[in-house]
Amino acid sequence: MNYLKISRGILFLIPFTAVIVLPWTIFPFNVGKFVFFRALVDLSLIFFIWAWASGKIVIDHKSFIKPIAIGVAIFVAMFLLASFFAYDPLAAFWGNFERGESGVQLLHLLIFFFLMTTLFRNENDWQKMLKSILVSAFLSVLYGLFTGSVSGFIGYRFSLNDRFQGSLGNPGYMAQFMIFAVFFAIYLMLGSETKFKSYWYGFLSVFFSIFLLLSQTRGALLGFVAGISAFLIYLIIGIHKKNPKLISGLILLLLFASLILLINSRNLPFIKKTPVIGQIANISLEAGTTRIWTWGIAVKGIVDRPIFGWGPENFSVVFDKYFDTRYFIPSRENRFYDTLFDRAHSVIFDYGAEIGLLGLASYLGIFVLYYIQFYKFNKQQKIHNLRKNSSVTGYRPLFTEAIFFSMPVAYLIAGSTIFDVLPTYIMLFVFLSFANYKLINSDNQFNEYKN
Repeated sequence: MNYLKISRGILFLIPFTAVIVLPWTIFPFNVGKFVFFRALVDLSLIFFIWAWASGKIVIDHKSFIKPIAIGVAIFVAMFLLASFFAYDPLAAFWGNFERGESGVQLLHLLIFFFLMTTLFRNENDWQKMLKSILVSAFLSVLYGLFTGSVSGFIGYRFSLNDRFQGSLGNPGYMAQFMIFAVFFAIYLMLGSETKFKSYWYGFLSVFFSIFLLLSQTRGALLGFVAGISAFLIYLIIGIHKKNPKLISGLILLLLFASLILLINSRNLPFIKKTPVIGQIANISLEAGTTRIWTWGIAVKGIVDRPIFGWGPENFSVVFDKYFDTRYFIPSRENRFYDTLFDRAHSVIFDYGAEIGLLGLASYLGIFVLYYIQFYKFNKQQKIHNLRKNSSVTGYRPLFTEAIFFSMPVAYLIAGSTIFDVLPTYIMLFVFLSFANYKLINSDNQFNEYKN
């Protein structure tokens, strides 16, 4: 029995976590997902250990001393420390059924990262993983399209007047998931060797973008626009190196003018009545008042416990302690739900309050180390090409560089108004492990494709 092959094969099933919905559980959109994810990670780890004990695999330590891998390991370590020093350590380490986030969850994500980094050693392996993600994203969308009309498919019936949530049970989660799906589809499109595959992945990138818009999640839409803008700016600077400042300035000016036009026209009747456009045009501080109040509560929690925070799954304690009476206004709609917050609805304020400033620094440090590795790789690759008197032809490598440059931008901007959940965690850890593979040395160039 090839234990190594089985261990690797199990990893390709993990992206389908996003599609799991168990109607008979108390939290149908969450419980099945983290049970499925943890079971697969554990199984993959067991078969990996058997393969390692049999002497059939040698771990390449080079991949684990790179900035991205170090950053991920430090973040998970800080998360676990915060769990042990939490206000309620049991809740922090084991989590609950509603979210599933906990020290145990992050430990499984770290193992998932370790397994991918060890077992996925060529482009073909990563192509399979990204294709699995796109299939799961497509199935997640199909689930959302058929809810209300297929027996067992719980959720809102699909309508352009409602926010699309797919199989994730929340439009905000769906929007973040679609951001990753769009960028991965673009990557596969760039690596396609046939026109059919190129058109297919191009179609999927547009398809996922449409349902990102239909989620009507303003923070994610801002993140998506920021990511696309970063992508275009990187491309234009790379193509027109003679005057990059002028080109960048013109793009930023165009984006600023478009934003001003949208804001000034948002009160027009036809804009308000358009389902998706109306939601985008409604982006304002006033529209996010309750969220801003929650961020204020999170800041007070950070001041109380600045080092390790209150612990994962302990934000509700902070919310109750510093409850703002402005939440409960009887004349407002959905006032009951506004008085129940177990998250600050921002990765920045959530991590700050739950795992402290050290934990927040380790989280943001992942992306600092990411761009350090990105910069070093690009510098190495240029020297490598000069020494070999060769150059990569065409714009395909530049486009791929732009994807790796802009993806974290989209994720962080989107995350500034929502928190991470298991499906987005999986996408993030896949992306970081993939980036760690692509950015490991100058021999692994951006033009390496086998699609």
